Amino acid sequence: RRLNALALDANRGFFAAGTSETNWGDPISAFGGPFDGYVLRSAFMPETLARHAVGDFDGDGADEAAVDLGSTGLWVYDGGGWGQLSPDDPEALVSLNIDGNGDDEILVDWGDGGLDLWDSGSLSQVSPSDAEGLAVGDVDGNGDQEIVADFGAAGLWLYDQGAWAQLSAANPDF
Repeated sequence: RRLNALALDANRGFFAAGTSETNWGDPISAFGGPFDGYVLRSAFMPETLARHAVGDFDGDGADEAAVDLGSTGLWVYDGGGWGQLSPDDPEALVSLNIDGNGDDEILVDWGDGGLDLWDSGSLSQVSPSDAEGLAVGDVDGNGDQEIVADFGAAGLWLYDQGAWAQLSAANPDF
């Protein structure tokens, strides 16, 4: 296989075009002749924009799936049925266990609507600000997970036990 051309776009996606002397097989069909031609398009999707989250949100020992269904809102699939958590369309979802009680919570990034935490059937706002990036983990080793949020020009922040603390005033890049 030979790469004949490569082009990058402003959104970190790329296009590649080339030829191959090898038949690639089903489902790619050859156009005939000694070479197959190909064009590949790749779109950049940063990990910070996860549209779905999986966790044991109801504490029954089995995982559920929190799913962004676009204009129909935020839904949870629980083994055989769907339940709507919100009619709004989230920007990102993250599963975490922020309170260490055994069931998972859902961190919901609403974009300009800020960050909410879904826990035991209710949503509560944890920040009115729009996060550019999110990560979770047990930063302090106490068994509960904390939220690390990139709030752009406002810096990098840690949410632990109901309070925010600034980790850095710098605007992190990803």
